[in-house]
Amino acid sequence: MLNHRVLEAFARLFACRCGTGILLVFHGRDAHATRRDLCVLALVMLATPLLAQRLTIDTFTLRAPTDGGRRLALGDTFEVSLRVKNRDAGTLTFVLRTVEPIKQEDAPPVLSHYDATRRFASMTETNRSVQMIDGGSRDHDPAPNAFRLRVSTADWKPGHYELGLFAHNSTDKRHGQYEAVCAKFAVVVKDDTVRLIDRCNPAPTRIRSAAFLPDAVRAGDPTALIVVLTATNMIGLKATTALRMAPENTLPGFRYDETGRKAFLAEPGSELVLDQGALDTDPAHGAIRVPLRTDGLKPGLHFVTIEAHTDEGRPDTRRIALCIKDPADRLHVTVSEPWEACKGSSAGRFTRLPDGTLIYGGRISNDRGRTWTRPESGGIVGGCPVLHDGRVIALDYSLLPIDGRPGVYTGTLRSTVDGGKTVMREPAECRVPLAKAARGHAQHRGPLCTGSFVQRADSVLLALMMGWFTGDDALCPHGHGRPYSRSYVCTSSDGGRVWEYLATIGYDTIGSEGYNEGTLALLDNGEIVAVLRTGNMTDIACQDNPVMVTRSADGGRTWKKPWRTGVNGAYPVVTALSDGRLALSAGRPGAYVLFSSDRGDTWHDLTLVDPGDHSGYTALIETVPGEILVAFGEGYLRTDIKNNVRMTHVRYREAAH
Repeated sequence: MLNHRVLEAFARLFACRCGTGILLVFHGRDAHATRRDLCVLALVMLATPLLAQRLTIDTFTLRAPTDGGRRLALGDTFEVSLRVKNRDAGTLTFVLRTVEPIKQEDAPPVLSHYDATRRFASMTETNRSVQMIDGGSRDHDPAPNAFRLRVSTADWKPGHYELGLFAHNSTDKRHGQYEAVCAKFAVVVKDDTVRLIDRCNPAPTRIRSAAFLPDAVRAGDPTALIVVLTATNMIGLKATTALRMAPENTLPGFRYDETGRKAFLAEPGSELVLDQGALDTDPAHGAIRVPLRTDGLKPGLHFVTIEAHTDEGRPDTRRIALCIKDPADRLHVTVSEPWEACKGSSAGRFTRLPDGTLIYGGRISNDRGRTWTRPESGGIVGGCPVLHDGRVIALDYSLLPIDGRPGVYTGTLRSTVDGGKTVMREPAECRVPLAKAARGHAQHRGPLCTGSFVQRADSVLLALMMGWFTGDDALCPHGHGRPYSRSYVCTSSDGGRVWEYLATIGYDTIGSEGYNEGTLALLDNGEIVAVLRTGNMTDIACQDNPVMVTRSADGGRTWKKPWRTGVNGAYPVVTALSDGRLALSAGRPGAYVLFSSDRGDTWHDLTLVDPGDHSGYTALIETVPGEILVAFGEGYLRTDIKNNVRMTHVRYREAAH
């Protein structure tokens, strides 16, 4: 029979693919599951592909059937074909649709189904479903896991259409998690001719560098978009804001697209910035410089996605950001070159021991985060400060109900007194009478522990929790049956073995999710600060997901009504610095930090850590006075890069006046 150590090893492998949250859900069962539960769990995990994507593109072709070329007359038919390697992901269906928002009246006639919410147009099967059957009426390739589609260009309007042929296993639930692959291509209609562009294979032209210079300015100061490429055969650059936005937040010089609710930089009458076009002030081929104004911009980060378009191939892409400084900024902040610390897509939490040793995700570092090792014991996750008795503790993410004891939940408490070299495990109990099961990112059966703890002067522990109470039934805007969640604190007077509900920090129909992930920090005066997530900026239905902050002056019994920090983002983390300031990190998009000098009332010196399309899960800890170690996960939202956690040192000092 498999014991809990074996299951933990499987869980760690599984987490490399699915994220820390799932790892902790499995940890929540290891000490309390029956033998039958353990066997079922082990078999499920063994049957799950742990290390490889089960669906991958084998071949993709795009051609005119008459001569195999990429040019045809308007009204002719072209073929698009996709063959997929399927490693037991189940039966596939295929979808052909636009990959960028489009008005219904501008959609090609062959894409007759229109999703008004997402603004995508799709082709349908004969039964009017957008899921086209492998071997069905639309498929001209008899082989399994292969689909060849004939597409008529009759009555297409002139324009540029970015399309994708998707293969996925959404109709077969017996084969585990949903997976999909997409082969992208473009159709350009102009002067009664049609040109086909393969976007599936990478273009030979790459972006050598892309940036705003300078990348941090005060509103009204000039900056410039500067892009340098490895070759000169570029058609142009596509520069688009990474987030949906309101028209009043459009960057000067950018045009607002009401359909996609984004802004883009382009030549008059075009969707691209052309090399040596009207906007380009750099005379060299393969180099573009566009001067930009910043008049009227509010302080904050403005993320822009740059694509280098050529005649063929998938455009090379970079994410860059422009920071508009706040007049209240008072620090000189620098960010070191990031380094890869470990595998994974979600940054965990840090703990610093009295001797400076750092704990993170079961690993330890003795060089301020430059290198990490894992103890033979498997280590312990960070997030808990060293307690008065010298221990560091961790509690399961997902706590499970106890049969016959309504409102009482169980999990595993882990503790160490030697930095994770040895780890003790014992049952823990959490009493939250109003907690209920509900669906978040997954179905949850009880309270969820964020992994953030503080210890009051009277030795009582506080844990930041999240979840749903009886009566929390208001649904989030993105649907899927998810109610708005709440954040609350539980206390323990026996070192973490028994936890009792103390108080709700926040509950409201705010953001796309409501109050959930966050962290606690203990101030020198005994006050407790909490920062909370309310949603994420990838949700199309809601683009206002503020990171909220609040304080308690009575040990967590009552809390001020939460207020905005001025940034949006996922998984905010706050830490108290030795000079009395607070530092906060968050992300999605990118990763960034900001500071508070008044216990969280106001925030200043918003600083970009990395602009990439990351998970948004960050972590931070003070290593020495004036230096913060920041971790951020990458790869979660990108199928073309590996899941890695990267780290950087953020250093700050008072700015010279």
